[in-house]
Amino acid sequence: NHKLENEVITIANSVVPIMIKKTGEVFYLNDQFLEQILFTLDFDVITDAQYHKGKFYIHNFSEWKIFVVDAVTQQANCFNNIEVFNIYSQSAIVNNALFFISEENKLKYVDLATNYIHEKSYNCNFIWSFGNQLLLESNDDITIIDVKNEIEVIKVNLSIDGYNNFNNFGIQQIFNEEQVINIGTGKIFQLEMIERQQYYNKLFGATFYPEFADQQVSVYLQYLKQQIINDQYIQSLLQTNQLPSTSRKIILEANFEKLQNIIKINVFKFTKKYFRLKNSRQHTKHILQGLNKTVKQITQQFDTSE
Repeated sequence: NHKLENEVITIANSVVPIMIKKTGEVFYLNDQFLEQILFTLDFDVITDAQYHKGKFYIHNFSEWKIFVVDAVTQQANCFNNIEVFNIYSQSAIVNNALFFISEENKLKYVDLATNYIHEKSYNCNFIWSFGNQLLLESNDDITIIDVKNEIEVIKVNLSIDGYNNFNNFGIQQIFNEEQVINIGTGKIFQLEMIERQQYYNKLFGATFYPEFADQQVSVYLQYLKQQIINDQYIQSLLQTNQLPSTSRKIILEANFEKLQNIIKINVFKFTKKYFRLKNSRQHTKHILQGLNKTVKQITQQFDTSE
């Protein structure tokens, strides 16, 4: 972990960990931890932003609305005229849904594929995400929901405090307690409350809790790979020479795994067609074992667990 000199905002789920300075400069760190400026925003940003398929969704606190910024053109526009009502986190993206909190403290979401707005049955004041999980805080209650499976993971009579306008790689501090909660698992940990500084994580970006990074990597990496597959902007980054090595490895590994799944499907179809049905499963098993071994040897070259 690399200690950051000044407090920054992270654009979560961006594969290449992109951050925003208080001066509005949007940047990433290369392998030597040198800043690479991408562009500069002309509005105030206080809380962490979100990335989704070539676009950055950012709280514009100059106008108190959510803005969407195109990663290629850097053009910024108001997104569906959605307002924000607090300096802390009031929106989060999980898969193709941008969740946000209405003026009446209702949880709503925009389907980013259709742009339709839907309402959920939850009331909440603040919201954070990590992978497929969503943490909601409302009236001193914390609820973590699994968005993909539409189930509640945990509900406890606590509230969030501390560095709560930051995602912190899925870790949030409990109000008035020496505890933090892991959004990815719903587990609560004891933690000495000391004055903290941000550290840079090569997979996520900035966090005040770097000691929890190792246990977050697996879930976050799996989520990123699912998002990478159909993201044309992320795929286009492979053509550049400025991509950090960790980010490049993640994209390549996701592409190899996608190829592996395609091969599996086609091998099964082939064996089912050309071998007798009673032997088809056995032939498929042997072929897949060979393919898995080959793909494993290739993907070992792109280990992203560091």
